[in-house]
Amino acid sequence: MNTEKGASAEFTLLHRNREKFPSRSILVVEDDLSQQINIGTRLVKLFGGQGEVIVVFCPSAVDAASYLIGLRYFSSENGEFGMGYPRAIILDHDLQIGDGVQLLSFMRDVLRASIPVLTASGIPSNNDRLMQHGATHKFTKDQVICGDADQILLELVK
Repeated sequence: MNTEKGASAEFTLLHRNREKFPSRSILVVEDDLSQQINIGTRLVKLFGGQGEVIVVFCPSAVDAASYLIGLRYFSSENGEFGMGYPRAIILDHDLQIGDGVQLLSFMRDVLRASIPVLTASGIPSNNDRLMQHGATHKFTKDQVICGDADQILLELVK
């Protein structure tokens, strides 16, 4: 791949020491490390530690936006990398750099991407605000952690 400054970078898709090769991903946007661990533990129970689903954690809206832009840049025009955008995003509202609404606006206005978004704030009014700005599934953080969102996540990553 050529970069804008004329340098090049090469990335290869390798199947090393994994039970299954991942073909889908979920993005979790959460800035609290303990909550990342709680959500991650739930997702391990749902998808396994080395299954077909990779979970990416970003601690802020700007980190998530950078990750998503990178996917657009690196994703599979030539079919080499196949995952593309995440099948779902689990989104907290209050983040350190940007908030959930700003990320939703970025996805709509810049990426023009329609990725299912599950709310995951501990504050109900924040989840309402995320829904008003384009989130598709409403859950509290505790509901995601205790498994209430499992069925929807399974459907989204099929």
